[in-house]
Amino acid sequence: MAPHGPARLRSLGGCITCRRRHVKCDEERPLCAQCLQAGLDCGGYKARIAFDTDDHDPDSLRRPLYTAKEQQCLSSKLAASVSTKSLHKLLLDLDESNVTDGNYHGPFGVFTVKTSTSALPSPTTSQSDESSGELSSESHFETCFDGPEISLDQAFDDLFPDIFPDLDEQHVQEPESEDSLGQLISLGQECESWLTPSIPVNHHVPSNIPQDAAFLLSNYRDSVIDYLSPLQRRKTLWHVQHLPNAMITMAALSLGDDPGQAKLCIFYAMLSISAFSLQGGFSGKMADFWRTRGLDLKSRAQLHHSHMLQNLSQGTKCAKYKEVLMALLTMAISTRFSGDAKNASLYLYDADKYIRMKGLTKSTKSRKVRMLHHNYSYMRLFYESTALNHLESTLSKSGHKSRNSTNIESDEARRDRPFRLVEWHSPLEQGMLAIKSRERGENDICLQEPGIWSPTMYPEIFSIPENWFFLLSQTIRLGNERDISAKYPEEAMVSWSEFSCRAQALEKCISAWKPPDSRDAYDLAHATESMNAQDLAHAMLSALHHALRIYFYRRVYDVDAIILQHQVTSVRRCLEPTVTVPNVRLKHSAGFFWPAFLAGCEAIDHSDQIFSQWFDDFDKLNNPTAQTVTEIMRSVWNERQESGDNTKSWCEYVRQHRVDLVFF
Repeated sequence: MAPHGPARLRSLGGCITCRRRHVKCDEERPLCAQCLQAGLDCGGYKARIAFDTDDHDPDSLRRPLYTAKEQQCLSSKLAASVSTKSLHKLLLDLDESNVTDGNYHGPFGVFTVKTSTSALPSPTTSQSDESSGELSSESHFETCFDGPEISLDQAFDDLFPDIFPDLDEQHVQEPESEDSLGQLISLGQECESWLTPSIPVNHHVPSNIPQDAAFLLSNYRDSVIDYLSPLQRRKTLWHVQHLPNAMITMAALSLGDDPGQAKLCIFYAMLSISAFSLQGGFSGKMADFWRTRGLDLKSRAQLHHSHMLQNLSQGTKCAKYKEVLMALLTMAISTRFSGDAKNASLYLYDADKYIRMKGLTKSTKSRKVRMLHHNYSYMRLFYESTALNHLESTLSKSGHKSRNSTNIESDEARRDRPFRLVEWHSPLEQGMLAIKSRERGENDICLQEPGIWSPTMYPEIFSIPENWFFLLSQTIRLGNERDISAKYPEEAMVSWSEFSCRAQALEKCISAWKPPDSRDAYDLAHATESMNAQDLAHAMLSALHHALRIYFYRRVYDVDAIILQHQVTSVRRCLEPTVTVPNVRLKHSAGFFWPAFLAGCEAIDHSDQIFSQWFDDFDKLNNPTAQTVTEIMRSVWNERQESGDNTKSWCEYVRQHRVDLVFF
């Protein structure tokens, strides 16, 4: 076998002219010798961003900002502008001069900024200045700093230190919909209640980036993640994937690059989520402002979302799989925060279809991809637990199914088909102890098959074990089967005897389920003054356990509410520690919100007032889902008191009024 010769080295750093001519470039600076010998204009070298280090590489060179001719011209102008005075004399005269003497002495110049905080010029004054035809650059620069100073939290500097260069105001051409900080200034002293005087706002941002982008991303990191993952504060899904993606997109926009439709969709959807979350901290004009701001950013995210789907339909390789899936899930959360629960489910259905088409076919799935799959399953299961008003319509759309079908959630299934039962190959108690293979564990995204899969990421992301989600999934399927069999007996997939056996087995497993020891299972870092993080996690898991029992008896057996009062009391005791938690967002997470809703709807007598007070705190945050939940809960209480029938439940209300609830 002939020995291999030395590997050919290609630096790929030749000048633009040589690369276009496909000739070898000697890479001389500032002009290569090949172009000089050929009598051609050297196009220079491609710009590369490099970070300065203490190690000075002698082979490393900087690219000149100007060509040789431009540098020679600038040098000539600089030499011609210097008078006979010495350098020190010019600088001294410039320091001692008045504003009216001019801003330039030779090649040196300064900006003179007014120190007074006078108000912005009136429209008549601006018109008169423009009509005179002489609007000096110094007066235009001075007006940028008039008015009250706006400042942000220290997290702004932590997240984006020196990301933008100082630009002249004339280069910033923000559209009218992006003039957010200008509207905040017009609101006057009302802004001071939420701004900490620490860091002034940088008005000089590129025109293709929202002016408040850095602030909204900082709020997303410090506040919004508490909604999505309240107990896990270190290296969550949103710290690992969403925030880095947004920062990369923001950096690309600042450099004038096109990050792609998927990344832009994620970026603007995250900004809209942050804006919607800020709405809950205010009332009046400020709340209206942040809601309008969130809707504007959400509309921009929807525009990029439609472009992304169009590229996908055309077969264009426009984005990575995880970027597209992240965009769909982020849009679902943004739509949920805006109060549009109905359309939020559509993004989940699109994500389900995309995962089954592109994700499950992958032989190996990276850690980041599996994290996104777990995030989808978490959102989908909580949504399906209360999605009762679509059951009949989706069944009619899907057509008549064969009774012998064992897996209605196949790849060919419709995206909006309700959760149905699948065949159990062994008793449920034995199946839950079986070990799942890697393929079964990764591809069972909706947890329709029992078993143990040790690499599961539910505890890591949401602090909830996978077997609890499996029991929830089976309860949803069994409840759907009961509703369908009662109205469409010909559509039943199991006989009544088999349904009864499954219900008894599932009831036994739910009753035997116990929360794991959070001290050993999780690495929590959300301690409070009243209780440590482990106790808070145990309270959440206990509330979820009792709420799951309430949900089972309501969906599967539809029992009288009096039978459920013991579980209601247990949930109320688990929720009591959250009252003293200073972070109000903790109660908005599904781990506490979902149990509170189920227990509150089943509560009777004196305990209902406690749940009412617990949900009244949500009205202060302008949470659309919380307002809907409170309305449902009080309506159920009133119907029970008027009719004396304790079987009245939230399920009937949701079906009759076709209400969509989203808890993720």
